[in-house]
Amino acid sequence: RNPLLNYRTLAARGLDVVDEKPAELLRILVEKGRTMSFEPASDGGDEMPRTAPSAADDLFARLAQPDAAPPHGAGGLHTDSKLQTPYTSQKLQARLLATFYAARTFVEEQGINVLYLALGTLTWYEDDASELPRTAPLVLVPVELDRSSVQARFRLRHTGEDVAGNLSLQARLKSSFGLSLPLPTDDDFGLTTYLALVADAVSGKPRWRVEPDAVHLGFFLFGRLLMYNDLDAAVWPADAEPSRHPVVAALLGDGFVPVPGRLGDDEPLDRHLDPHDAHQVLDADGSQTLALLDVAQGRHLVIQGPPGTGKSQTITNLIAEAVGHGKTVLFVAEKMAALEVVKRRLDEAHLGEACLELHSHKTNKKALLAELQRTLALHEPVSDALRTDLAALVDARDVLNGYAEAVYAEVGASGIRPFDAYGTLLKARQRWTDVRPPVETDAEMKAWSEAEADRRRALVAQAQALVAEIGVPARHPFWGSRRRAFLPADAPRVAAAARALAEATDTLATAAHSLAAFLGLDARTADETDVLARAGRRALSAPDLRGVRVDTAEWH
Repeated sequence: RNPLLNYRTLAARGLDVVDEKPAELLRILVEKGRTMSFEPASDGGDEMPRTAPSAADDLFARLAQPDAAPPHGAGGLHTDSKLQTPYTSQKLQARLLATFYAARTFVEEQGINVLYLALGTLTWYEDDASELPRTAPLVLVPVELDRSSVQARFRLRHTGEDVAGNLSLQARLKSSFGLSLPLPTDDDFGLTTYLALVADAVSGKPRWRVEPDAVHLGFFLFGRLLMYNDLDAAVWPADAEPSRHPVVAALLGDGFVPVPGRLGDDEPLDRHLDPHDAHQVLDADGSQTLALLDVAQGRHLVIQGPPGTGKSQTITNLIAEAVGHGKTVLFVAEKMAALEVVKRRLDEAHLGEACLELHSHKTNKKALLAELQRTLALHEPVSDALRTDLAALVDARDVLNGYAEAVYAEVGASGIRPFDAYGTLLKARQRWTDVRPPVETDAEMKAWSEAEADRRRALVAQAQALVAEIGVPARHPFWGSRRRAFLPADAPRVAAAARALAEATDTLATAAHSLAAFLGLDARTADETDVLARAGRRALSAPDLRGVRVDTAEWH
């Protein structure tokens, strides 16, 4: 399945190039740095035949490109900037579009370019009895497809990366057949010579052959083999083998030894974190700051959380802390988007100058060296206002911490915190709109212990239960009674007294009615009856005025 060992043109992506000379393609794309377009076949699926240009055409082409090399072949047949393909125009555009999107997806998601122009192939067999030929590319030129607009034609250009040999094929031939496949080098690299060296190396295999004119545009991935080679213990010093590194040994062995954290989850962090020693560039809550302290302590940890919980924010702070303490950080991510989020945050915090992109679609050897040269010339950033800002930060932090401590401090011996008390008050306000906190607290309440407060709460709960059973006390039939107990044995006496009360009440009502009629007053209610009684006593205590003229002016 590895196209580096068995290349097959995919059904919809990649394409074959026909009737071209790989050496000329290498010269045009790599040495001259020019772009090339694609030429479709004349009709469905057959190669498009080429005709040699006339002498006038040849002269015109040479005048248009004065720096071009002498024409290759008859009349300059293979020196133009068009790649011949065996596809119709419609099929060619469909393949180029699918190839363009697939290559861009690799770059966006993984940050690597996997689109190569394969020059020359080796046809080989897995063993002498096999009848199934395998086709492996020999020289790989990293390229990219682009176009100026949607309507414009696709053009192919060299990315600037080094031309590479087939490392996977070299490893396979060495392990399975004991053959040493040469690889192209930067020094005086000639494609024709190299392909001849490959043909000589496999000359002992009768059915194997090198196809020097084969050209394919496809996807090839070297990452796994490069990692495999990097981890080969033979290329490392004896005292620095990867397996001896404590982190790698823990990953591949018995795991990491748990190291207890310096602080607990509920420990106030400000007691252990001096702002003058912190280099955070983004806001961090308690859990994020605790992670920063654990990393500074040297602990190995995993930070987990759903999207939007601040993982990239924490990573940005971790990088800033490390840079602030003179350390280096290798940040690796499976998706290019994760790298870009952290890089963007570092740029916004003016720490982008400290970042070196080692693995992205914008990185090549020349750009890497230029970036190193530029950053080496930078001076250390200086901020005169930092000291003043940190002092103001410490003051504000102490005020906020003092408030937090007061809110969570228990009141007296009650065991109740203002935080809890105000929570209870807010819950009460949700049920009753006229609830107000007490303006002053009884001095006796301040001395309550937690047990005394619980006892008082229990009494209030009993009163609430009683009211729920008997209703509003002022409306109860026994309202006003000073009796504290009522037993079943008291019922007959209460009944007899009630009957006597009823008789007395009837007698009182009859007498009151007669007296009221005589005095011309009302006696419908208890209050009116009381007024009637006072009027009657006044009438009975009046002096005998018979024979006395009470209508004279002197009396008035």
